[in-house]
Amino acid sequence: MTDPVAVVQEEKPAEVQPCNSFEEMSLRSELQFAIKELGFTAPTKVQAALIPQLLEKRRDCLALAATGTGKTAAFGLPLLNALSSNKVKHPEALIVCPTRELCNQIAVDLRSYAKGMKDVRVLAVYGGADIQFQILELYRGVSILVATPGRLVDLLDRGAAKLDAVRCLVLDEADEMLQMGFKEELDEIVEAVPEKARTWMFSATMDKQTKLVADKLLTNPIVVNTITKTEAPQIFHQCVVFKKHADRAKYLDYLLHKPDFFGLVFLRTRDGVRNLSMRYKQGDVASLRGDMQQKERDKVMRAFRKHEYKALLATDIAARGIDVDDITHVIHYDMPDDAEAYTHRSGRTARAGKAGVSIIFALEEELPKVYSLAKKLKIFIKIKK
Repeated sequence: MTDPVAVVQEEKPAEVQPCNSFEEMSLRSELQFAIKELGFTAPTKVQAALIPQLLEKRRDCLALAATGTGKTAAFGLPLLNALSSNKVKHPEALIVCPTRELCNQIAVDLRSYAKGMKDVRVLAVYGGADIQFQILELYRGVSILVATPGRLVDLLDRGAAKLDAVRCLVLDEADEMLQMGFKEELDEIVEAVPEKARTWMFSATMDKQTKLVADKLLTNPIVVNTITKTEAPQIFHQCVVFKKHADRAKYLDYLLHKPDFFGLVFLRTRDGVRNLSMRYKQGDVASLRGDMQQKERDKVMRAFRKHEYKALLATDIAARGIDVDDITHVIHYDMPDDAEAYTHRSGRTARAGKAGVSIIFALEEELPKVYSLAKKLKIFIKIKK
């Protein structure tokens, strides 16, 4: 078994040379046409390094890549390229990801790549949606199944999802799924997939638990690492200090009036989100809470992606899976619980090579926490009083 971490750290050159354009890649004509129609120009780093290898080699894969770097196309185009030409009943490819928002987004992207391919059906299954509808859709036949772990296990237990035809399993944001406690569900899913199926694992980090899973699942994998210190996100860290909590809303109002502001505002609790959202009932601000119906969440996210709102209020849990490239500001309206939470929040900005701003709202007595955060993460946080 290859040690994925050792290979990644060594950054060995790929056996298949990266491609500088999509035209150089051996993709079927329908996919090439879709790529041009979608306005894709040069491939991103992870796409250039990985797509040629996944097209040419029937091997497992470990890719370290940050969110917002074009991962979906990096695994989605090779998956679509390898589909059989016949109409199928059970999925030939399975993509498992941590959240319903990401699940939906992957399915939307795959459908846009495959719009010229006859009989290709992509289905997203996740909790919070009508399971009977999902069962009926599975019965109709699916080429690629995109799923969250909990809902997929539910469908497996009901005998509704059949994975015996899966030839490739993709674990997207594997580190996030493990951190969310989906280890048992992933084990059950892997057990249901044929042993001969390839496994492609994508992760933004390689902690101990993720490494153990990679060691267990992957055999002689293709390894690509596109995360380098020199290409770290360009995030400007700031902290605005207030005398009382009530002053935070006024400063948020000030930021909302900036013409270039498009931000995520993090609060600690659902009640906090609900209370602050009352201030912006008729305004440019929407909110996401864990107790919202899926249709309502989807409606809010569609509007937010279209910039119909300037800001989205959310808790850490509700914001999981949000993948929007052009967020300019992340506002920590409530202090994050720890350094890891701060990193996950701040990582929502400065996507796809753009710069971003991360602003902590803090009281005077919370400043020691801010200094501790900066020291632990080895970042400079500009204090504004």
